[in-house]
Amino acid sequence: MVKCSIIMNSEVIERALERRLRDRALRADGEVEITPETLERWIREELESIVRDFAVARELDQASRVLN
Repeated sequence: MVKCSIIMNSEVIERALERRLRDRALRADGEVEITPETLERWIREELESIVRDFAVARELDQASRVLN
């Protein structure tokens, strides 16, 4: 079995989520009110994106190991 070098743990997820939320807040239009509901939606959307990104990275890592 091939061991994947892409590791997804709570610390990595937390740092990625914090960075993405900070960046998203900075990009937000000045008229966007950041309410608890808005923040909850952003967290859900960014967390889903992080999980997808890690899944793609893991697939690419595994594919590159097979090719080597």
